[in-house]
Amino acid sequence: MRRYRQHVGVREPALYRHFAGKEEIYTQVLERALRPIAGTLDALAAGDPTPQQLDELPTMMIDMLAKHPNVAALFQQALHSRHSVLDHELMAVWLQNLLIRGQTLVGSAGFNELDETESTPRLINLFNICTGYFAAAKLVEQLSGADPLSSPVLERQKSLVTNIVRAWMIS
Repeated sequence: MRRYRQHVGVREPALYRHFAGKEEIYTQVLERALRPIAGTLDALAAGDPTPQQLDELPTMMIDMLAKHPNVAALFQQALHSRHSVLDHELMAVWLQNLLIRGQTLVGSAGFNELDETESTPRLINLFNICTGYFAAAKLVEQLSGADPLSSPVLERQKSLVTNIVRAWMIS
């Protein structure tokens, strides 16, 4: 929490004048970052998604995550935390909702031959590839010397993830 307060430049008392507590802050941060992803999945699944739209989905996810790059670290922290039940439970609810939306999209896109034992790992891997890049942004910068949020580097990541998804669709 201290890191986030410092990032936005407010002191703890000011932060808690706007939010009832840590749970509300955490919930609002997750909602702000994940609502656009959920909405995009819902919109695609509600229509008749074209192969081009599915092809562009990883790019859209990366673009949305680039607007909130620190959320990926929040995912990792919440998923691996043994100390905060709150973080883990809120993240589990969001991830379950995103997984259900992803499975709905996979079904509406005509990939009904994939059962949950096949679609679930693919969706989780897509999520991990997209969020993992941002969670490892400091490492990307240290190893490459490039700003991981710069347009050229993000474009390379989008291309890589798109190629991985295309390979999954073919297999």
